[in-house]
Amino acid sequence: MEKKEKKSGVKKFGGFFILGVITTLIELVFYTISARIINNNDILWISALIGGLIGTVFAFILNSRLIWKNSKVAKREIIIFFVYNIGKTFTLKTFFTWVFGFLKPVYEFAFSFSSNIGLPFDYEFIESTGVFAFTALVCMMITYFTYDRIVFKNKKDD
Repeated sequence: MEKKEKKSGVKKFGGFFILGVITTLIELVFYTISARIINNNDILWISALIGGLIGTVFAFILNSRLIWKNSKVAKREIIIFFVYNIGKTFTLKTFFTWVFGFLKPVYEFAFSFSSNIGLPFDYEFIESTGVFAFTALVCMMITYFTYDRIVFKNKKDD
């Protein structure tokens, strides 16, 4: 029984990870577009908000239907999901975007390396993408446990 539960948990996490990558790519598109429109890396948190809000809608649809296999979603789950994700977008994502903005030596190294091997990326792209990637990784780990333990906790795993 315990081995089956462990296998089911690994399978669920793997599915969550794949859908998380898809959702993150959708979020990245809107983040990048808004970052280019705003054109100021000192306020990347605004782009994180825009991408995060759009990504939240996609995340709910994908996770509720495919990972936690809800054909009928309870109002409680919808409310908790959106409260958590909007809260995460306005707090965790903006906070981690700000924190990872201080990793300028990492982005300078990545820019120097990419320039040396002939990649056509400017520093602003390297920095904004690095900030996004670090933030997404941390938030994805926190989000999995929140979904599993709080948002969709009443659902049976298949």
